[in-house]
Amino acid sequence: MTHSALAQLSWDHTVPRHLVHRRSVAEVLLTDARRLADDRFLVAAQWPLRHSDFHRDPDGRHDPVFAAETIRQIGLLVPRTFLGVPEDAVVVIRTVGFRLDAEVEPRALHGASDILCDVEVHGIRHTRRVTWPAALNMRVTFSAAGRTFGTAEGRLRALTATEYAAVRGGCPPVADAAVRGAVVGAVAGGALAEGAVKRPSPAEVGVAGPGGVMLRYGAAGALYVDPADRGHPLFFDHPSDHISGMVLLEAVRQAACLARGTGPARPASCRFAADRFTEWDRPALVECATTEGAWDCRIVQDGAVTATGRLRFHAPV
Repeated sequence: MTHSALAQLSWDHTVPRHLVHRRSVAEVLLTDARRLADDRFLVAAQWPLRHSDFHRDPDGRHDPVFAAETIRQIGLLVPRTFLGVPEDAVVVIRTVGFRLDAEVEPRALHGASDILCDVEVHGIRHTRRVTWPAALNMRVTFSAAGRTFGTAEGRLRALTATEYAAVRGGCPPVADAAVRGAVVGAVAGGALAEGAVKRPSPAEVGVAGPGGVMLRYGAAGALYVDPADRGHPLFFDHPSDHISGMVLLEAVRQAACLARGTGPARPASCRFAADRFTEWDRPALVECATTEGAWDCRIVQDGAVTATGRLRFHAPV
């Protein structure tokens, strides 16, 4: 890392919101970026003191959701700003993961935390169809106030609009919350009124209010992806023609909390992979089991696994 590049980084204002696929400036975490080499970058981020649904733990540590959202935004910003991926290309995040050291993590006691992200790009795949990278991996090292406290990684694909339309088969975005609610309403196996829907309590899954709950109960206690608030500022900042990876990741985290049976706990690490798209118009089941001190979860739709996740918690399993 060069001191000159670090000195040039700014935490004073966010990057343009369209570069990280956000409509609300309040949900943009990245503030600046500099290129160090062909495959290495410095990115500045700021994790907020408060959020509508994600709060600090009793010691002041930020919710780990910000680690996942930070690498998601980096995965959009760096290819578009430095690697020639055009803004009209569709960037699809295939995997995302993070590991955090609770002893070193910054404490947000009096204000937001300025986060330095050291980004390395590797595993770049090119095709003859386009001049920019068609796929790549990223490794990110997080530090604050000069202390390294975590890492993250992810893999993404960059598709032209035509390629994406072919992959999706012309699926329209589910933009309207009421329409999305009607589509997802059959998830639990019946046209239940929303007031009759059974969900975990916010306390059971570690969110601030009922709008942050991503699950509902079906028959025999089965769990299905069904966000309670389809206008959530972080998860539904923009329309999508499929259930986004961030929604699925949060659903997996909440399901693991319930499976543990000891109340909410803070993930120390997570790896999540979306092998195929999870659709809005069909039930998406969440299954969890403990393996080697971790919780392995998967999303199942139409009998096929669409996404998988492995979580380890700071508290013992």
